[in-house]
Amino acid sequence: ELTNPKPSFVGRAINDITFYKNRLAILSGEDCILSEAAELFNFFRTTTTQLLDTAPIDVGVGGTEINKIGKAVPFSDSLILFSERTQFSLQGEAILSPLTASITSATNYDITTTVRPVPAGNALFFAFNRGSYSGIREFYKCPKYIPGTVEKMTASTHEDLLAVLSRVSTNATNEIYLYKYYKTEKGRVQSAWFKFILSGVTDIINMHFIGQSLYLVVKRGSKTFV
Repeated sequence: ELTNPKPSFVGRAINDITFYKNRLAILSGEDCILSEAAELFNFFRTTTTQLLDTAPIDVGVGGTEINKIGKAVPFSDSLILFSERTQFSLQGEAILSPLTASITSATNYDITTTVRPVPAGNALFFAFNRGSYSGIREFYKCPKYIPGTVEKMTASTHEDLLAVLSRVSTNATNEIYLYKYYKTEKGRVQSAWFKFILSGVTDIINMHFIGQSLYLVVKRGSKTFV
């Protein structure tokens, strides 16, 4: 019981069952339990002398609040876990194993966990309640496009444009990532990511929209310019 304990769902209610990366996934409470790889009905380790990549996985969502996971849907190389107020992403590296599996908080939307979300291409639709009405939201997974860590964001409501400054570690950057969107009475008709590469600039220090203009503080060599 110490070296090869029972899976977390034993003695508790099972909220959902799905299939992910050749493993059977079971949701119970705040935990996601995945079977041994290619052995869908085995939830115990076959050896305790070493931790195999194929061994079962038993992880919890954690956090500062109680998040009972109600539904799980494979989407965009991740397993998206849905609680009533938070959405989590379970993923690993090239090989999903007990050492690489991790759960991170993705978004915070209210959701009706009694209805299974539906994936469609690069979008995932889920339902929510709003008083005496119901609504549908779209969970969209942006590809791996913006590298590093986001340092600054600024938006222009005149141009329907979001500018993002991101940096890999402490390295200098001369790239700005932008998100262009456009809404009409019929809904959003444009959603596009692209980037600007500023030739001659050795580093972008800061940026901010004022009206329709994007002001940048940049370095060219040893000098700083606006």
